[in-house]
Parts: sequence; C-alpha cells; structure tokens
Amino acid sequence: MVESTAENWPVRVQRLEQEVAGLRRAMRTRALIEQAKGILAERQGCDPETAYAQLSRRSQDTNTPLVDVAADVVNGIAPPDRPATAPIPAEPVTPSAAPPTPRRTEALSITPEPRPLTVMAGLAPTTPPPWPDAAKRRLRRAVAAFTAADDVTGLTSAVLANAGDPPPSGVAVFAAEPNGSLRLIGAEGWTSQQISEARRIPALIATPMSEVVRHAHPVLFDGQAETDLALVGPGPAMVGYPIAIESRVTGVLLISWAQPREFSALDRSYLDRLAQESGRAVGRVWAQAIAGTAASLTGDLGWIQRVIEGTSGMTQLLTPIRDAAGVVIDFYVAAMSSLAQADEPDALGRRLLDAYPQLLTNGVFDAYVRTLAEGTTWERAPEPEDARVAGRWQRVVKARRATPIAGAVIASWRRVDEVTRLEEQTSQMEQLGRFGWCEWDPIGKRMWWSPGMYRLLGVSPRRGPLSRTALVELAEPESRPILTEALRRAAHGGQATVDIDLRRGGEELVRLRAFAAGEGPRPEETDPRGTVRLLVQDISEQLQLDEQLRRTQAQASAQRVRLAAEHELTRALMDLLYPARSFDHSSGPLRVVGRHFATDRTAPLRGDFCDAQLLPNGDLLLVVGDMFGSGLTAASAVARLMSPVVALGIAGLAPEAILAVLNTELHRLPDPPLASLALARVDHETKIATWAQAGHLPPILVRRRTATATPLKSPEGPALGLLPEAVFSSNTAQLEPGDTLVFYTDGVLDRRARDPLKNLSNKLGRGVRAGEPESALTVPTPARTDEACLVALSYAES
Repeated sequence: MVESTAENWPVRVQRLEQEVAGLRRAMRTRALIEQAKGILAERQGCDPETAYAQLSRRSQDTNTPLVDVAADVVNGIAPPDRPATAPIPAEPVTPSAAPPTPRRTEALSITPEPRPLTVMAGLAPTTPPPWPDAAKRRLRRAVAAFTAADDVTGLTSAVLANAGDPPPSGVAVFAAEPNGSLRLIGAEGWTSQQISEARRIPALIATPMSEVVRHAHPVLFDGQAETDLALVGPGPAMVGYPIAIESRVTGVLLISWAQPREFSALDRSYLDRLAQESGRAVGRVWAQAIAGTAASLTGDLGWIQRVIEGTSGMTQLLTPIRDAAGVVIDFYVAAMSSLAQADEPDALGRRLLDAYPQLLTNGVFDAYVRTLAEGTTWERAPEPEDARVAGRWQRVVKARRATPIAGAVIASWRRVDEVTRLEEQTSQMEQLGRFGWCEWDPIGKRMWWSPGMYRLLGVSPRRGPLSRTALVELAEPESRPILTEALRRAAHGGQATVDIDLRRGGEELVRLRAFAAGEGPRPEETDPRGTVRLLVQDISEQLQLDEQLRRTQAQASAQRVRLAAEHELTRALMDLLYPARSFDHSSGPLRVVGRHFATDRTAPLRGDFCDAQLLPNGDLLLVVGDMFGSGLTAASAVARLMSPVVALGIAGLAPEAILAVLNTELHRLPDPPLASLALARVDHETKIATWAQAGHLPPILVRRRTATATPLKSPEGPALGLLPEAVFSSNTAQLEPGDTLVFYTDGVLDRRARDPLKNLSNKLGRGVRAGEPESALTVPTPARTDEACLVALSYAES
C-alpha cells in the first residue's frame, strides 16, 4: 500500500519517533519483569511461564501496572532504601553485552559489582528516612531503564523519567577535559540554544559542574539563593554528581529543575541512589559518547575552527548535512568568527537554513552546495538582499565568497553599506568626543579634513581643507610656535602632543590638545616632508572639570582629616565607657549579665549603652539606652547620662524619678540630644522588678513555669530630651524562680521579620535556659553592622 502523499515528512518523522520511544520503554521494563519472573520461579519452584502468569494475575487483581508489580517483587528481595538481605537473580545479558561480574558473597544491593567508572553520591543524610512504595518502584524502573540504555541518550532519558516528583526539566552529562574545560556529551530536555551555549565551557568560567569536578563531591542548588556561579541548562535548581574513576573525576551528571525547589531528606536520599545506579550505564556508554563528541567537535576540522574563531571578518565554517541518498539538504554551522557571531548570536551550533532561511531563496545556499560538489571557489559581487539586523529584517548590500575545504565550506561576507554607516558613526563619535582629524600628503598634493575638524576650528566647509600654514595662523600668537614645531616633527616621521589656544570662529577662546604624527618621507622621494596626520580635541571643558575636581578633592581631604580626629576621639570615649564590653553581677539567687556588641570598631559610634550595678542594700540596678545619632555627639551624650544613673540609684531614687532628673539634665543644653532608655531596680528580697522607660522597647519576660516569652507592658514616658516637662511612670513585675528578664536595644531585632519584637520573643523563649542568663547572649540575631546592647537578669531556682 502506497503511503498518502498528503502526509508530509515531518508527520512521518514524528510517528517514527513515537514508535522508537515505545520500543525503548518496552526494553526498559522487560529486564525488570524478567528479573521478577526469575525470583518467583526460584522461590516457588515453578517455570518462568507460571511465574509470569502469577505476576499478571497480581497486576489485574490490584489494578497495578505489571512493571510496578515486578518492582515490588524485586524490592522484596533488595529494598532500594537500604542494603538488600538476599541475593537477586542475575539480569538477562544479551550476547553482545559484557559477561556478568561475579556475585559477592555478602548481601547484594541493586547494582552488580562496581565498575571502574562510577557516579559518586553524598547528599543524603547519615540516617535517611524510610522510602514510600512509589519511590521504591520508581528506582526499580530506573534500574531497568539503565540496563536497557545503550547510549548517553538512553541514560539521560532514564534519569529524566525517574528522578522524582516534581520531575526535572533536563538531564545532561559533561566530560571533564585535562585542561579544566567541560564538554557536553549528552542532554535530554535541553533546548538547542542551551546545548549550543554549553557545548564547551572553558575552565575560567565557574559553573556548578566545575565545582563538582574541583571538590570531587556532589553539589546542590535549590535556586532560591543568589550565587556567583554561571548556571547553565533549563532551570535554576540543580543537582550535580561526579563521574569518577576511583577518586579522579572525569565527568559530571547534572539534573535540573525549571523552578526553585526545596530538597527534603527523602529527595536527597533518592537522588543519591538514582545517581549511583546510573553508574552502570555510564560505565557502558562513556567511551562511545566521548569518542562521538570528540569527533563532532574537533575531528579533522578542529584546526580550521580555531582559525575561523580568531579571524576578524564575517566568516563561518559549514559542514554538510546529507539525506539517505547523500544529497546535501542543509549545513551545520560548526564555527563562527567573533564578528559573525555578533551579527547572528544564535547561529552557532544550528542548521544554516534555520538561522538564515533567506539563503534558500536568494541563491546563496545553492551556491554553497555547488562549491562543495565542484570543489571550486564561488564569489559574488555586492548585491542587495534581505537580512536580519538587530532582530529586524532590513535590505542590505553584501558581497559573498565561499571556499571548499576538507569536505566543508568556509563562507564569508561583508556589508558594502557598512562604509556609509561607519562614516555616520565616525561623525557622531566626533561630536560626542569633541574631536576632529585632518591629513596632508605632500607627495600626492592632497588634504583631508573630517566634519568634526571644521566644527572644532569654526571653519566653514566651503573653504575646504586649510594648509598647514593657514592652520597655524588660526592659533593664538603664543601657541603658534609650539604648533609649528609639532607639525615639523610629524613631517619628518616624528610625533608630538601639544596644547594650544585658539579662538573658534575668531570669537570663543578654547583650549585644544593636538596630537601630530607622520610617516616621514620615503627613501625614493626627494621631498623631505612626509604625510602628516593631526588629531585635535577640545579639552576646555575637561580642564574646567579637572580644576573643579582638584577643589573637591582638597575639600574632601580636609573633611577626612576632621572626621579622622573626631573618630579617634569617639573611639577613646567608647573605650572609656565600655572598657570590658560586658559585665556579670550577682545578688543571692539573682544574677545579671550584659554585653555591648560592636563588631566593627572602624564604624561610627552609634551610642548604644548598658550597665548594671549592685547597690549597697543588695538590690540590682539595670540600665539600657540608645542615643539618637552617632559619632562624637552620641559619645558625649552617653557620658552625660551613664554616670548620674548609678549615683541616683544609690541615693534611693525610683526609676521614674531618675528618668525625670536625666531629662532635666539634657534640657540644660541649648540643643538637647535625644535618647531612649530603660531603667529597672530589682529588690533582692521580694524579687520585684520596678522599671520605667523613656521611649524605649519593652523588656521581655521569659517565664519558666508557663514556658512563655512575653514583652511587658510599657509605662508612660517619652524619649529623653524630647519634652522639657516630661512625665514618667513605672511598672512592676514579680519574678519567679526560673524567670529571666531581658532588656535590649533595637540592634538585636531582625527588621526583616514581619513582627521583629515577636520574632525576638520566640528566639528568647527557645534559647534561654533557666538560671543561665548568659544563654540570652547567644540567641541568634541578625548580622550587626553597627551596635547593640543586651542585658539579662535571671532568678535561679533553689
């Protein structure tokens, strides 16, 4: 029966591809089913046909695919999530395959005896979680698929189909070359563009694959955090495994996901086992894959590729693509010069007619085919043709040439209309750079001036190029001698750079920088003068900017000196205020610790301060504050506040009264600084904490009895220095054995959290231990870029 002519070849190709895919799936499951038949036949003493009938009956009774029933049978002998406890019958071996390796006497895993080439795992936790049945079946199907894989395409397809949920978007295998570069030898799920970009990755480019090779250990990227590595492939989330011979890494297995994702302990354990099981297929197809890609990438044309990549023109290396009859139906773009690749970035590694479909209609493709068939050079004079320029179709004029070499074609072209475009670009550059150029040839009696030269000197183009003598006359009298000498030196083959003054158009005075150079007279010429070229640039604005920059630099230098002196003084005050940066006091079962954090001593002083004192009667006095400002102003204000606090506490003043005195003290200044402050007095007998605050954050009470961490209700009180007649009040809190009361400044808060205060309370609730106030100092806090203070009071249990 003759196939309908209405069905075009893409449809036939698609149908054949589907048939091949079905046959490959059948081959993947056949080995697993045969293995399950062998296990049942051995255990029940029956023939393979009876065992197969039992498998089919189980599949029908449980409404489970036959391959999954077979996987359950095999998994019953050797669970994939832990070493098996019973041997598995050998898998069938085709006559062309290598003989099976000897069995081990100990318990067998899924894989046979390790081959020299293995895939190294190492992402799973020490104690992996138990696997669900779906994961066990999936891995068993993967093992069967690896057994059926006879090339790198089958390997990557098997990994892609069985890598878990969510399924990956792509799988690739790279070979590590001795010079450190990476070569893609197979991929599944990658686009042609992605394959082209990753075909060869130089050693200087840091990628996840290069990290795998460098450290000989798997790497994992969830795609949720930024990285300095260059990510390749179809997604941001990826897992890479080393392919190694003993401890030497020779390649990388890369699995990619299209979206960021989290990898659970089960995911890591499963991926580790999947990668290890793929080692059997890797060892079988590795040599063939390496040889195939090496021939396609280098071969006899490797040196030609390197030459073309280093040329400066528009050049391509085209290798023919033939049909079954040997007819050239297209070309493969094997190499491109840098300019050609800039002209069409996506062409390298693609078919010629996919990248340049217009070549089929304008006769260029047919000319390339004739060049290859006849072995003669083809050349075409400039002709207009349609071309895609910067993503848009335009009408351009191109001259083309093609030369056959080693069964391929070297194609080159140049745009004739580029000359006009370059002239326009030169004119624009002259305007932007405020320069112009001119040339005198005494031998040919010719002169050239660029458009920018006329603009720069204020000369009308109607006058035409001026002679060197006329040019000198345009300069100011004091500049004419140096310009004359520069032109004389250039005429004799020398060079000179001079700055001259000139009145543009006879009015505006400008400063020009002139660079003169010449070739010098040729030996056979009698004229002692040679060709002179002069480049002139208007530097008037540059000189003004340089002068302004010098003044700014002088001002900045003076400012740095003042800032350095102020910084040194604030550092001295800081060392005076916080000589030890921490304290630890006790009064019976009460114990208070505190610390002033300042990770960067070169940063400006922010004015956070804290202290605790044991009063003569045994009570404890706690103070935590934060200045509104930095530097010397904050340091002097801290010194003004800290000293009176202890004296007033010893005198017996209540916390709210001490705040009122401090507020009055600050208002003695013409421009009082602002500060927030929390002050507490703890009675050593009643264990009652009386505290007051002035615009400060509330303390957090960590209560052992209820296992809670709660911010206390703040009493009334504005920031110190804000209102002259401010009113302050206090609250009390009864401490119980095991309680911890924490005061702090805002530097310990995580401002990225939705509720920073609640976030800190939760951290303290989890991290503070009863009777150990120092445990509050180790609670995780955000990376500090300035200062922070934290004070913790603990009531120890008896």
